[in-house]
Amino acid sequence: MISEQVPIYEFTPDQSNEPNMTSTLYFRQHFAAYLKGERFPIPEGL
Repeated sequence: MISEQVPIYEFTPDQSNEPNMTSTLYFRQHFAAYLKGERFPIPEGL
């Protein structure tokens, strides 16, 4: 159940200062890591 495993994702915020991120943008951002064979998702802050 989402509320137990990842409660931060249970509800969507009404507003956010975070930029939009699609899977395509994420992959482009981490393409070099993909080519190196790194494991996804890439830890935040890298």
